[in-house]
Amino acid sequence: MNSTNSRLLVFFLIAVAFSTQSLAQKDTGSIVGTVKDPSGAVVPNAQVTVKDIERGTTFVTHTSDSGEYVASTLKIGRYTVTVEHSGFKKAVSVPVDLDVQQRIAVNVTLQVGQAMESVEVGHRHGAAA
Repeated sequence: MNSTNSRLLVFFLIAVAFSTQSLAQKDTGSIVGTVKDPSGAVVPNAQVTVKDIERGTTFVTHTSDSGEYVASTLKIGRYTVTVEHSGFKKAVSVPVDLDVQQRIAVNVTLQVGQAMESVEVGHRHGAAA
């Protein structure tokens, strides 16, 4: 294979890789948020489980040191967000509808209590994409 053919093959493979990646991202969205305690302090390392209600699949992550989480490349659908951390009641969001390329903010304030107890929380809709 000569040099020109090698370059064309490499260019073609790169183009295919980028087009496949961009196609995969077009029908997805993300859910983001910040987890805080009742005093307003952020809660690092809280477990966040984002559940696709219709498909039954879950995406599990943890909050960062700044109390933030990101669940991205989620298929469009209806989701709940559950947040758990020791010393706090489990918080479960109301279902949210995720649309194409949408970025929904579901911020959670944990309540002090036993993990066996749970609290339903609302969400703040409309974070910028």
